[in-house]
Amino acid sequence: MTLGGFFGGGKGITWPDQPPKQIVGTITAVHPPEPVNDPKTGQPTDRMQVRIELDTEERDPEQQFDDGARTLYVKSYMRSAIGDALRRAGVKEPAVGGRLLVKFVRTEPADRPGLSPSKHFEAAYQPPPTGVAEHFGTNGTAAPAVAPAPVPAAVQQAFPAAVPVAPPTPAALVKPAAISDAAWAAMDPATQATVAATMGASAASPF
Repeated sequence: MTLGGFFGGGKGITWPDQPPKQIVGTITAVHPPEPVNDPKTGQPTDRMQVRIELDTEERDPEQQFDDGARTLYVKSYMRSAIGDALRRAGVKEPAVGGRLLVKFVRTEPADRPGLSPSKHFEAAYQPPPTGVAEHFGTNGTAAPAVAPAPVPAAVQQAFPAAVPVAPPTPAALVKPAAISDAAWAAMDPATQATVAATMGASAASPF
C-alpha cells in the first residue's frame, strides 16, 4: 500500500447483482469486529462485521491514484465462507500477510418481502509465510521459531504457490588430507566448512 492509500483507506468492493466476481489479495490489516450501520438511518445495528484490508492487483482506470488497496466488509454469508476457509487452512483467524480469495458464486431469493436477494460466497485462505505475522509476539518481542505447518489440499488448489518447496541439500564437506580423522571429528560444522574451504583452495593452488 502506498502512503496515499494509507491515508485514503482501501477502496470498497462493489459486488454486482449477479455472479461471477472474485477478489484476491494479501491481507494488510484486520480490524476488530464492529457494528453494521443501518443503510437508511446510519445508526449502528446489533449485527457485526469485520473489515479486512487487502493489497490486490485490481486497478480502477477512473481512479488516477488507485494502488490496488481494497477493503472487504465481512458479514452475513461472506463471514461463513471465510470461516470455512480458515478452518480448512487449520487456523482460527486471518492474519496480516496471509492470502485471501473471496468469490461471489450465487444469489438466493429473499426470505421476506421487501428484501434483496442474498449473495453467497466461497473463499480460500493461505496463512502468511513463517516469519511474517509470527515474527513478533504480542508484546513486540521476537517470537520463537515455529516449523511451518503442512499446506492443506484446499489451499494448494486455490493458491498453487502455497505448496512448500524443500530446500536444497548442502553438499557434503570433504576432509583435507592434511587433517587427521580425530581432529576433523572434533570440529563443529562451521569450522569444518572454513578449514575445507581454506585448505582445499591451498591444495588446488599451484603456488
